[in-house]
Amino acid sequence: SNGATVSGRVLAKVAAVGLSANTINLPPPKPAATMNRREEFVENLCDTFKQSRIDIGTAAEFAVLAGATVTNSGSSNINGDLGVSPGSAVTGFLPGKLVGGGEMHAADGAAAAAHADLSIAMAVGNGLTQCFTDKTG
Repeated sequence: SNGATVSGRVLAKVAAVGLSANTINLPPPKPAATMNRREEFVENLCDTFKQSRIDIGTAAEFAVLAGATVTNSGSSNINGDLGVSPGSAVTGFLPGKLVGGGEMHAADGAAAAAHADLSIAMAVGNGLTQCFTDKTG
């Protein structure tokens, strides 16, 4: 959405990603010691059912990763790498910009590897039984 700030990743296996004056911040890995009570509960519940977080491999290095295109129409700031594969179109950078040392990967080896890792992670996730359902809202 227009002007939204995301602390995390925007990942689209086959779709396009559209940005408009957004800020995407790739978060650092969170050590277990800093988990809040809810996160700790979910982690323990998943462990009880022998499921853990799904490794997304090299896709974790990307703040934005799309399968088709990445289009920006405003002053978005992407704090991390931006990639597209197997598509190759990235438009609207400038006025959008990569900050914090982020790099653009359009249909290159890094984007292709991240897309492949995302595909594997989605297949793994689709084969799992959900270990927790958030019914808070």
